[in-house]
Amino acid sequence: MSKIYLASGFFDDFQNKHVTSAEDYLRSKGFEVFSPREHQNEQLEFGSKEWRQATFDNDVNHIVWCDFVFAILDDKMDEGVLWEIGYAHAIGRPVVLLDLSNRVINLMVSDSITAYLEDWDDAYSYDLKTLRHKPYTGEVI
Repeated sequence: MSKIYLASGFFDDFQNKHVTSAEDYLRSKGFEVFSPREHQNEQLEFGSKEWRQATFDNDVNHIVWCDFVFAILDDKMDEGVLWEIGYAHAIGRPVVLLDLSNRVINLMVSDSITAYLEDWDDAYSYDLKTLRHKPYTGEVI
């Protein structure tokens, strides 16, 4: 069973709908999924130094732990997701990107991913077991 780190914002209804859909979909395919949305260190005061350190360490440790990252981008271009994509690339973890944005992607993201998925239909048809290269071919900034 492959282990997936799910990088996604979860700060509004749109993001929560899609990250929840991704959690359900990936688990239905038999993957072990770490989703930061489900691991918020609720025993610690939100925003405190202790909470920040525990959350950062947990996320970093799980990027190292995973076999690949499944990342979701939307129009808000969450800085955390962008950082997670870069870190995963830097340590040699493949990144599958589901792009739900209507934006042009920065080349630092487009050129660090293994597969670019344009929408959920594309995600459902992509073989997550082989992780074949599927480059982003659109415009970059």
